[in-house]
Amino acid sequence: MKQLAYNYKEKYIKKLFDEYFRYILIGILITCFDFILLAFQVEILHIYYLISVSISYILASILHFILCEKFVFTGKGKKQKLLNSFLIFFSIGIISLIILEICMFLFTQCLNIHYLISKVISTGFTFTFNFLCRKFILYN
Repeated sequence: MKQLAYNYKEKYIKKLFDEYFRYILIGILITCFDFILLAFQVEILHIYYLISVSISYILASILHFILCEKFVFTGKGKKQKLLNSFLIFFSIGIISLIILEICMFLFTQCLNIHYLISKVISTGFTFTFNFLCRKFILYN
């Protein structure tokens, strides 16, 4: 019985690391998309960086949701209706967007760091927050 419990725990931890690895890979892809879209808006379209951060983050979040549904969290999250899953996913994303906007303002305006470097630092703050919230709230 003890061995059975150990095997279950070991499988759960392995599955968690597998999901995290896939989440990181998709996160890299989405982050590249987010950064390119941000730079395009600021440098080419001359949109204020805080507005551009919101636009690129929201579009990237939608694409991120689709890819996570398809490739990362493939188990229990499928039981929920797609619209319900999206609303929860996006609600977590809104909290992350608020964190991101605050970090971007502080790093760029207060510390005079270039907006793209600020975005790198800010993304670090939001990445693990998103994974943990989405894993344990949406897909648990």
